[in-house]
Amino acid sequence: MAFRQFSVAASVTVALALATPAYAVTEIQWWHAMTGGNNDIVNKLADDFNASQSDYKVVPTFKGSYPDTMNAGIAAFRAGTAPHIIQVFEVGTATMMSATGAIKPVYQLMKDAGEPFDPKAYLPTITGYYSTSKGDMLSFPFNSSSMVMWINKDELKKAGVNEIPKTWPEVFEAAKKLKAAGHTSCGFSNAWVTWAHVEQFSAWHNVPIATKANGLGGVEATLTINNPLTMFSEDTQGAFASAAIQGNIGAQIMCKFKILLDYDHNRIILEPNASFKEPMDHASSGLKIIGEGKDYRTLRVREVLENSPGTEAGLQRDDVIIAINERPATELTLTKLVEQFERAVPYKLTVRRGEQTLQVTITPRKLV
Repeated sequence: MAFRQFSVAASVTVALALATPAYAVTEIQWWHAMTGGNNDIVNKLADDFNASQSDYKVVPTFKGSYPDTMNAGIAAFRAGTAPHIIQVFEVGTATMMSATGAIKPVYQLMKDAGEPFDPKAYLPTITGYYSTSKGDMLSFPFNSSSMVMWINKDELKKAGVNEIPKTWPEVFEAAKKLKAAGHTSCGFSNAWVTWAHVEQFSAWHNVPIATKANGLGGVEATLTINNPLTMFSEDTQGAFASAAIQGNIGAQIMCKFKILLDYDHNRIILEPNASFKEPMDHASSGLKIIGEGKDYRTLRVREVLENSPGTEAGLQRDDVIIAINERPATELTLTKLVEQFERAVPYKLTVRRGEQTLQVTITPRKLV
C-alpha cells in the first residue's frame, strides 16, 4: 500500500531527446530544482560521475522552483527539446505519469537497458508512492523532505515552558502560555497543513488516505480521511479536544488484551488474549457519561460527540439522564447504561436540563 509519507522529488526520464551527438561523449541533460547546498550536491554528483568515465557527460541545469521546473519540462517536450532527465516534485507526479509518451517509466527503462534494478532498495513507502498499483516503479526517488518543528527556546523559557513539547497537548499548552506572555498572534502555526496533518500523520500510523492504493489504482478512488485517527487529531472542541486526554481506549478494546503495567519504563504492554479476534460490532451513542452522587447513580452527560446519535437527539453537555424507557436511571449502573447503548435500538430518555425536564429519543448506531 502506498503512502505519501514524504514530500519526495523524483527524477523521471523523458522519452524524447535520446539522440546521441556526433562526437564521442554523449551529453545527458538533467534539469532540477535544487538550490543552495542541495544544488552543490547535485553538481558534485554530476562531476563525480563525469570523472568516473569518458563516454557520458551529465549536464545539470537549475530551472527554478519545483513548479517552474515541471512547467519548463512540459514546454520543452511540446517543443521537441525535452531534457533526458527531469526532477519533478511529488505534487507533480500525477501530471508526469499521465503524460503518455512524454516520459519513459523507470521499470521499462531499466528493463530495456538490461540493467539490474531492485525497487526494494528504497524504503517501502517511497517505492510505493512512485509505483503503479501493480508495483511497477514509474520514477526514481531522488530527495525527500521531512517535517521539522522550529521552536524559540528563549521565548518558551520566558513563558515558563522549560521542556520542548513532544505531544500535541503539550504544544497547545505551550502555545497558550506564549500567547499569555505577550505573543498576541498565536503560539503555534505551520505550513502545508494537509501534508503535515493528513498525509504524514496517516503514513506514520500506517493508515491509508484513499481507496485503490491511495489513489494510484484509478481516478475513481475516494478519500478516506474522515476516520477517527485523522478527525480526533484535528478536533478543536468536544470530548477529544481536551488537553487532559490523548485518546480514549474503551473497555471493549482493553478486554481483548492481557495488560502489563511497566512502571520502570513508563509504558503499558498489551498482549492479545484469546478473545482478540472476536468481532467488535456494536453501536455507540456518541455520549460520554459520568456517574455522580450517591453510589454514582446520577448519570450526567459530560461530552457529546459531533454528528453522533447524541447530537441528533438534541442532548447537551451537563444533561442528567433521569429515566430510560421509563425505568428510573437510579436503577442502572453506569456500566449497564453503556452496555445498553451498544445496541442499535431506540431509547426514550427523560432528561433534566437545568429547571427543564425533556423527553428525547436516541438510537445508537455504529460510528466507525
